[in-house]
Amino acid sequence: MWKPKIPGFSILTLPSSVAFVSSAPLQELLLINHSSLLIPNSSFPPAPPCLCENSSFLCYAGPMDYYALQVKTRGEEKFMRLFRGKYPDINLPLYFPQRALDLRRGGRVIPSKLPVFPGYIFLELDSEEKIGNYQWAFRKTEGFYRFLRSNQDIAPLKNRDLELVLHFIKEVGPLAGKSQVYFDENSRIVVISGPMSGLEGRIIKADKRKGRAKIKLDLYGDSFCIDLAFEVLVKGRELGLE
Repeated sequence: MWKPKIPGFSILTLPSSVAFVSSAPLQELLLINHSSLLIPNSSFPPAPPCLCENSSFLCYAGPMDYYALQVKTRGEEKFMRLFRGKYPDINLPLYFPQRALDLRRGGRVIPSKLPVFPGYIFLELDSEEKIGNYQWAFRKTEGFYRFLRSNQDIAPLKNRDLELVLHFIKEVGPLAGKSQVYFDENSRIVVISGPMSGLEGRIIKADKRKGRAKIKLDLYGDSFCIDLAFEVLVKGRELGLE
């Protein structure tokens, strides 16, 4: 895909994984060849979150695969900067989901950002593209350890692993803030909204005083725990939820 050269129009190249949708009358769409269209910019509908956006045109993305890359812990952002600087022409989406947490040090409360998946970043790739086209660029970047499952058996995330990762990188976003919760009459935590929504079955312990819940996560069979922040709004009965 590239920027339009005709004012008011976009040239859109359509790979087979993209389904184009336009509200423009058929006569306004000019087929350039078997895979390209010349389209008035006014033809595009408003962009929902799932759309890819590039300058003055939009396209509906097809199926995507997501890969996990293990890198040096506490060096995730550095790895991404080095990769972008070393390979500026490789413009693939990379995700490093983080969580906001207040840490107490020396009697002070310090707002901090911590990783959701320490030592991992995630790569989004069109399902029709081959990871092999890019693996050596990642492997040659300082701080890289391995792909999952392994460098010899690179596989996209599936099933529960994929569901969990997508929860954070697509539903929650780059930074997981505080969830809104209440505690029922049996002192059990109930999530109203926020990053912990949908993760109730993974909550191991909730500390009402600190406003933290310990969440058990797993990725490719490895389990680990992280803390997510919450705020207690009101009692459940005051919300009409009991």
